Amino acid sequence: MQSRAGHQSEGVRGVLCGIPFPAFLFPIVLLAALLARPARLHASAPVPTHPRVHRTAQTVQPQTPPATGKAAPKGKSGAKAGSKAKENDSAEHATPSTPPHARSRRRHKPAEPPADTPTLYRAGYRAGTPQPAGRHRRLIVPAPLRGSHEVLVHQNAMADSEGLERIEDESELERLRAARLLVPVTESSALHIDPELPAVRRTARPWTARFAGDIARAYHARFGRPLQLNSAVRTVDYQLRLQQVNGNAAAVEGDTASPHLTGQAIDLGKRGMGVAQIAWMRAYLKPLMEAGKIDVEEEFQQACFHISVYRSYLPSPPAPRRRAHGSQAPGSQLAQLHGVAPHPSRP
Repeated sequence: MQSRAGHQSEGVRGVLCGIPFPAFLFPIVLLAALLARPARLHASAPVPTHPRVHRTAQTVQPQTPPATGKAAPKGKSGAKAGSKAKENDSAEHATPSTPPHARSRRRHKPAEPPADTPTLYRAGYRAGTPQPAGRHRRLIVPAPLRGSHEVLVHQNAMADSEGLERIEDESELERLRAARLLVPVTESSALHIDPELPAVRRTARPWTARFAGDIARAYHARFGRPLQLNSAVRTVDYQLRLQQVNGNAAAVEGDTASPHLTGQAIDLGKRGMGVAQIAWMRAYLKPLMEAGKIDVEEEFQQACFHISVYRSYLPSPPAPRRRAHGSQAPGSQLAQLHGVAPHPSRP
């Protein structure tokens, strides 16, 4: 009876302690228990949050270092440590509405433009002239000097008022060159001439040739490169041949005749010029145009500056000196000392 009761009690304990199951299922249950254990551990661990959210969710209390009896470091290292501590403290108490990169933009100024920004100087600028330091200059590009019907009519009116005749052919061109009414445009390191331009047409009026040399030297001093002369004087015969191949060629007579026929106009090429060079040319030519010394037509299809130069471009000659009443010329005084009558052509 006792053994049977004992077997019954063991059976009850087996039922109470666990559900009886076959022996081959025991390893599977053990493996499942081992795999489920890390998941429970991770579920119980705190979920990490973003540092900024974590700082706002929890109130950070400054930690007071334990009193060790050592004094704070002095000198520069102590000052640096204090400044770093202040920066850390301010970073800890920063609000999320002010991100760190926004605070850095407030502390640092925007970068200034480089000092080698292209600069447009005035027409009277000379190379080597010191410029004010600490001020970054910007490139100002003037408006194009476009031509018009009125400008062309004005160029012919000025030629008529100055008594300039239109050159018919090369024989008349040679006659004007022999009389020094047309002078050659001198080629130099500052002024190049188109190789296709014939030597007989590398001439212009004296004031036009002088203007070409002046602007070429100023341009070369500013940019270190030469200007190119594409066209100067033309004859009526050449202009008629040009009209057959160029529909934009001007007429040979009337108020709209080509100013090249009088030798007062030249064409300076724009090919190879950058924005700074073209801006400089416009700034150089505009004051002379406003003063009535030149007329400019900036051409874009032919890529050149067509410039008519007038006689007023030459500097006015100095006024003759007046002699005092009763005074004699030095030549007549010297002739009287030597007993020789003065030359009748001399004063």
